[in-house]
Amino acid sequence: FAAGLGLALLWARSAGARVRVVDVLRPLPFLVSGGAVREGGLELAGPELASVVRKERERMLEAITAPIAAQGVRIEHHVAWGSTFLELVREVLVHRHDLVIKTAEGRAPLRPSLFGSTAMHLVRKAPCPVWITKVGSPVPPREIVAAVDPLRPPKDPLSEKIVATALDLAGQPALVPATGGRD
Repeated sequence: FAAGLGLALLWARSAGARVRVVDVLRPLPFLVSGGAVREGGLELAGPELASVVRKERERMLEAITAPIAAQGVRIEHHVAWGSTFLELVREVLVHRHDLVIKTAEGRAPLRPSLFGSTAMHLVRKAPCPVWITKVGSPVPPREIVAAVDPLRPPKDPLSEKIVATALDLAGQPALVPATGGRD
């Protein structure tokens, strides 16, 4: 979480962008089945327990975002219930975000892969660019790869945007337009 938030804040400060921190809670089986839980001597049924959990998460996010907002960064937070990748895609569609930054979650040693299924779903389905970062990644990044297709037409807007974004992140002015190796 902290790695993704660090990148978002770095970018927001340099670009004057707004940051929206979204925490997606997975529905708990006992909430779906209508079960009850005892909390501080009170028995809480599904909707009441969901409300308590949501308020606690909102309180935690407020504690994280309030000091950042006090530094002049436009930051807000939102708590949602459901599938992480579906809720993040919905968030992008509703609020028209330009970028999703997500911290990759740990993988089991017996199932090695670059990212988990949530990250892969986001990369494939999100209607905007997705940046997946690992816990412990340097902020700002020290080495950046701008992957473009050299077979795309010259002056391809997507390739130019990829290179310009990489240069911006590296703190370099975009002096030469990306042409895919052709003039």
